[in-house]
Amino acid sequence: VELVHTATLVHDDFIDEAVTRRGLPAVNVKFGSSAALIMGDYLYSKALYNLCQAGLHHAVELLARTTVLMSEAEMLQLEYRYDMEISEKSYMQVIYQKTASLIENSCRIGVSFNPRLADAEEAFGVFGAKTGLVFQITDDIFDYLGDERRLGKPTGQDWEEGRITLPLIAAWRNATPEARKRIGELATETESEVRAACWPEVKTFVTDFGGVDYAFEKAREFGEEAKSALAPVASGPQKDLLAVAVEYVINRLN
Repeated sequence: VELVHTATLVHDDFIDEAVTRRGLPAVNVKFGSSAALIMGDYLYSKALYNLCQAGLHHAVELLARTTVLMSEAEMLQLEYRYDMEISEKSYMQVIYQKTASLIENSCRIGVSFNPRLADAEEAFGVFGAKTGLVFQITDDIFDYLGDERRLGKPTGQDWEEGRITLPLIAAWRNATPEARKRIGELATETESEVRAACWPEVKTFVTDFGGVDYAFEKAREFGEEAKSALAPVASGPQKDLLAVAVEYVINRLN
Protein backbone atom coordinates (compact mmCIF):
# COMPACT_ATOMS: atom_id res chain seq x y z
CA VAL A 1 0.00 0.00 0.00
CA GLU A 2 2.83 2.40 0.86
CA LEU A 3 4.50 1.66 -2.48
CA VAL A 4 1.29 2.65 -4.27
CA HIS A 5 0.97 5.76 -2.10
CA THR A 6 4.54 6.78 -2.92
CA ALA A 7 3.86 6.15 -6.62
CA THR A 8 0.92 8.56 -6.51
CA LEU A 9 3.09 11.27 -4.94
CA VAL A 10 5.83 10.85 -7.54
CA HIS A 11 3.31 10.99 -10.38
CA ASP A 12 1.45 13.94 -8.82
CA ASP A 13 4.68 15.92 -8.66
CA PHE A 14 5.48 14.96 -12.25
CA ILE A 15 2.02 16.09 -13.47
CA ASP A 16 2.06 19.31 -11.42
CA GLU A 17 5.74 20.05 -12.19
CA ALA A 18 6.19 20.43 -8.43
CA VAL A 19 9.53 21.66 -7.14
CA THR A 20 9.47 20.22 -3.62
CA ARG A 21 7.95 17.34 -1.68
CA ARG A 22 8.14 17.31 2.12
CA GLY A 23 10.70 20.08 2.06
CA LEU A 24 13.09 18.30 -0.31
CA PRO A 25 13.51 18.42 -4.12
CA ALA A 26 10.78 16.42 -5.89
CA VAL A 27 11.90 13.38 -7.91
CA ASN A 28 11.08 15.12 -11.18
CA VAL A 29 13.38 18.00 -10.19
CA LYS A 30 16.29 15.98 -8.80
CA PHE A 31 16.31 13.15 -11.34
CA GLY A 32 14.22 14.48 -14.24
CA SER A 33 10.67 14.01 -15.52
CA SER A 34 11.39 10.74 -17.31
CA ALA A 35 12.81 9.17 -14.16
CA ALA A 36 9.75 10.32 -12.16
CA LEU A 37 7.35 8.79 -14.67
CA ILE A 38 9.19 5.48 -14.79
CA MET A 39 9.67 5.37 -11.01
CA GLY A 40 5.94 5.83 -10.40
CA ASP A 41 5.12 3.04 -12.85
CA TYR A 42 7.71 0.80 -11.22
CA LEU A 43 6.32 1.35 -7.72
CA TYR A 44 2.74 0.55 -8.82
CA SER A 45 3.90 -2.60 -10.58
CA LYS A 46 6.13 -3.71 -7.72
CA ALA A 47 3.33 -3.39 -5.17
CA LEU A 48 0.97 -5.61 -7.14
CA TYR A 49 3.75 -8.08 -8.00
CA ASN A 50 4.68 -8.45 -4.32
CA LEU A 51 1.08 -9.30 -3.41
CA CYS A 52 0.84 -11.80 -6.29
CA GLN A 53 4.03 -13.52 -5.13
CA ALA A 54 2.56 -13.83 -1.64
CA GLY A 55 -0.64 -15.36 -3.06
CA LEU A 56 -2.77 -12.58 -1.57
CA HIS A 57 -5.30 -12.52 -4.37
CA HIS A 58 -8.00 -10.56 -2.54
CA ALA A 59 -5.45 -7.90 -1.60
CA VAL A 60 -4.32 -7.73 -5.25
CA GLU A 61 -7.91 -7.14 -6.34
CA LEU A 62 -8.45 -4.39 -3.77
CA LEU A 63 -5.19 -2.59 -4.51
CA ALA A 64 -5.71 -2.89 -8.27
CA ARG A 65 -9.18 -1.37 -7.83
CA THR A 66 -7.58 1.52 -5.96
CA THR A 67 -5.07 2.23 -8.73
CA VAL A 68 -7.90 2.32 -11.29
CA LEU A 69 -9.95 4.72 -9.14
CA MET A 70 -6.97 7.00 -8.53
CA SER A 71 -6.10 7.11 -12.23
CA GLU A 72 -9.69 8.02 -13.07
CA ALA A 73 -9.57 10.76 -10.44
CA GLU A 74 -6.50 12.30 -12.02
CA MET A 75 -8.35 12.47 -15.34
CA LEU A 76 -11.40 14.01 -13.64
CA GLN A 77 -9.16 16.63 -12.05
CA LEU A 78 -7.93 17.61 -15.49
CA GLU A 79 -11.52 17.85 -16.70
CA TYR A 80 -12.53 20.13 -13.80
CA ARG A 81 -9.39 22.26 -13.90
CA TYR A 82 -10.11 26.02 -13.60
CA ASP A 83 -13.87 25.28 -13.42
CA MET A 84 -15.45 27.48 -10.75
CA GLU A 85 -18.79 25.75 -11.35
CA ILE A 86 -17.59 22.36 -10.16
CA SER A 87 -20.19 20.98 -7.75
CA GLU A 88 -19.47 19.78 -4.25
CA LYS A 89 -20.69 16.35 -5.35
CA SER A 90 -18.10 16.21 -8.16
CA TYR A 91 -15.38 17.36 -5.77
CA MET A 92 -16.33 14.59 -3.34
CA GLN A 93 -16.18 12.01 -6.12
CA VAL A 94 -12.66 13.14 -7.04
CA ILE A 95 -11.30 13.09 -3.49
CA TYR A 96 -12.94 9.74 -2.75
CA GLN A 97 -11.25 8.21 -5.78
CA LYS A 98 -7.86 9.88 -5.48
CA THR A 99 -7.36 9.67 -1.69
CA ALA A 100 -10.12 7.98 0.29
CA SER A 101 -10.18 4.82 -1.83
CA LEU A 102 -6.53 4.13 -0.93
CA ILE A 103 -7.22 4.38 2.81
CA GLU A 104 -10.48 2.44 2.41
CA ASN A 105 -8.75 -0.47 0.72
CA SER A 106 -5.82 -0.30 3.15
CA CYS A 107 -8.33 -1.00 5.91
CA ARG A 108 -10.07 -3.70 3.89
CA ILE A 109 -6.75 -5.45 3.17
CA GLY A 110 -5.63 -5.23 6.79
CA VAL A 111 -8.82 -6.58 8.29
CA SER A 112 -8.99 -9.39 5.73
CA PHE A 113 -5.89 -10.88 7.41
CA ASN A 114 -7.75 -11.25 10.72
CA PRO A 115 -10.00 -14.35 10.69
CA ARG A 116 -12.13 -12.98 13.55
CA LEU A 117 -12.89 -9.73 11.70
CA ALA A 118 -12.92 -10.80 8.05
CA ASP A 119 -16.73 -10.54 7.98
CA ALA A 120 -16.44 -6.89 9.06
CA GLU A 121 -14.39 -5.86 6.03
CA GLU A 122 -17.11 -3.57 4.69
CA ALA A 123 -17.45 -1.68 7.99
CA PHE A 124 -13.69 -1.14 8.19
CA GLY A 125 -13.77 -0.05 4.56
CA VAL A 126 -16.36 2.61 5.41
CA PHE A 127 -14.15 3.72 8.30
CA GLY A 128 -11.18 4.05 5.94
CA ALA A 129 -13.12 5.85 3.23
CA LYS A 130 -14.57 8.41 5.65
CA THR A 131 -11.17 8.93 7.26
CA GLY A 132 -9.69 9.42 3.80
CA LEU A 133 -12.25 12.12 3.03
CA VAL A 134 -11.29 13.85 6.28
CA PHE A 135 -7.63 13.66 5.34
CA GLN A 136 -8.08 15.18 1.88
CA ILE A 137 -10.44 17.94 3.03
CA THR A 138 -8.05 18.97 5.79
CA ASP A 139 -5.19 18.83 3.29
CA ASP A 140 -7.16 21.18 1.04
CA ILE A 141 -7.76 23.50 4.02
CA PHE A 142 -4.00 23.54 4.68
CA ASP A 143 -3.59 25.17 1.28
CA TYR A 144 -5.44 28.19 2.70
CA LEU A 145 -4.24 28.14 6.32
CA GLY A 146 -1.01 26.15 6.40
CA ASP A 147 2.56 27.14 7.16
CA GLU A 148 4.85 26.37 4.20
CA ARG A 149 7.73 25.42 6.51
CA ARG A 150 5.53 22.97 8.40
CA LEU A 151 3.92 21.48 5.28
CA GLY A 152 7.14 21.12 3.31
CA LYS A 153 5.44 22.51 0.20
CA PRO A 154 4.13 25.93 -0.87
CA THR A 155 0.59 27.01 0.03
CA GLY A 156 -1.74 28.24 -2.69
CA GLN A 157 -0.71 25.46 -5.04
CA ASP A 158 -4.24 24.20 -5.66
CA TRP A 159 -5.36 27.63 -6.86
CA GLU A 160 -2.19 28.18 -8.86
CA GLU A 161 -2.60 24.86 -10.66
CA GLY A 162 -6.33 25.31 -11.26
CA ARG A 163 -7.68 22.82 -8.72
CA ILE A 164 -10.92 24.08 -7.20
CA THR A 165 -11.29 22.51 -3.76
CA LEU A 166 -13.98 22.51 -1.08
CA PRO A 167 -13.05 25.77 0.74
CA LEU A 168 -13.28 27.70 -2.52
CA ILE A 169 -16.42 25.84 -3.67
CA ALA A 170 -18.17 26.73 -0.41
CA ALA A 171 -17.01 30.36 -0.43
CA TRP A 172 -18.10 30.75 -4.07
CA ARG A 173 -21.54 29.46 -3.11
CA ASN A 174 -21.82 31.91 -0.19
CA ALA A 175 -20.31 35.00 -1.84
CA THR A 176 -22.05 38.17 -2.98
CA PRO A 177 -22.51 38.66 -6.74
CA GLU A 178 -19.85 41.39 -6.74
CA ALA A 179 -17.26 39.22 -5.02
CA ARG A 180 -18.09 36.25 -7.26
CA LYS A 181 -17.63 38.42 -10.34
CA ARG A 182 -14.13 39.44 -9.26
CA ILE A 183 -12.99 35.91 -8.37
CA GLY A 184 -14.60 34.59 -11.55
CA GLU A 185 -12.44 36.98 -13.57
CA LEU A 186 -9.31 35.86 -11.75
CA ALA A 187 -10.24 32.21 -12.29
CA THR A 188 -10.16 32.62 -16.08
CA GLU A 189 -6.41 33.16 -15.91
CA THR A 190 -4.47 29.99 -16.65
CA GLU A 191 -0.89 31.25 -16.35
CA SER A 192 0.48 30.00 -13.04
CA GLU A 193 2.47 33.20 -12.42
CA VAL A 194 -0.64 35.33 -12.83
CA ARG A 195 -2.67 33.05 -10.56
CA ALA A 196 0.08 33.08 -7.94
CA ALA A 197 0.10 36.88 -7.93
CA CYS A 198 -3.62 37.06 -7.02
CA TRP A 199 -3.44 34.27 -4.41
CA PRO A 200 -3.71 36.65 -1.40
CA GLU A 201 -6.99 38.02 -2.78
CA VAL A 202 -8.39 34.51 -3.33
CA LYS A 203 -7.28 33.43 0.15
CA THR A 204 -9.08 36.41 1.72
CA PHE A 205 -12.20 35.66 -0.34
CA VAL A 206 -12.32 32.07 0.90
CA THR A 207 -11.84 33.10 4.53
CA ASP A 208 -14.33 35.98 4.42
CA PHE A 209 -17.11 33.89 2.87
CA GLY A 210 -16.82 30.96 5.24
CA GLY A 211 -15.13 28.47 2.92
CA VAL A 212 -12.60 27.26 5.47
CA ASP A 213 -15.20 27.00 8.24
CA TYR A 214 -17.55 25.00 6.02
CA ALA A 215 -14.80 22.62 4.92
CA PHE A 216 -13.71 22.05 8.50
CA GLU A 217 -17.28 21.25 9.55
CA LYS A 218 -17.58 18.81 6.66
CA ALA A 219 -14.35 17.13 7.75
CA ARG A 220 -15.67 16.85 11.30
CA GLU A 221 -18.92 15.34 9.99
CA PHE A 222 -17.05 12.66 8.02
CA GLY A 223 -14.87 12.00 11.06
CA GLU A 224 -17.91 11.23 13.18
CA GLU A 225 -19.25 8.95 10.45
CA ALA A 226 -15.90 7.13 10.37
CA LYS A 227 -16.03 6.46 14.12
CA SER A 228 -19.70 5.41 13.94
CA ALA A 229 -18.87 2.81 11.28
CA LEU A 230 -16.77 0.95 13.84
CA ALA A 231 -19.47 0.79 16.52
CA PRO A 232 -20.85 -2.65 15.55
CA VAL A 233 -17.47 -4.29 14.90
CA ALA A 234 -14.86 -2.91 17.32
CA SER A 235 -14.59 -2.21 21.04
CA GLY A 236 -12.08 -1.42 23.74
CA PRO A 237 -8.52 -0.31 22.95
CA GLN A 238 -8.85 -1.30 19.27
CA LYS A 239 -11.79 1.04 18.74
CA ASP A 240 -10.22 3.78 20.88
CA LEU A 241 -6.98 3.77 18.90
CA LEU A 242 -8.78 4.01 15.59
CA ALA A 243 -10.91 6.86 16.93
CA VAL A 244 -7.73 8.65 18.01
CA ALA A 245 -6.41 8.26 14.45
CA VAL A 246 -9.48 10.04 13.11
CA GLU A 247 -9.13 12.84 15.66
CA TYR A 248 -5.47 13.23 14.77
CA VAL A 249 -6.34 13.79 11.11
CA ILE A 250 -8.97 16.38 12.02
CA ASN A 251 -6.96 18.20 14.68
CA ARG A 252 -3.71 18.45 12.71
CA LEU A 253 -5.16 21.77 11.53
CA ASN A 254 -4.60 23.19 15.01
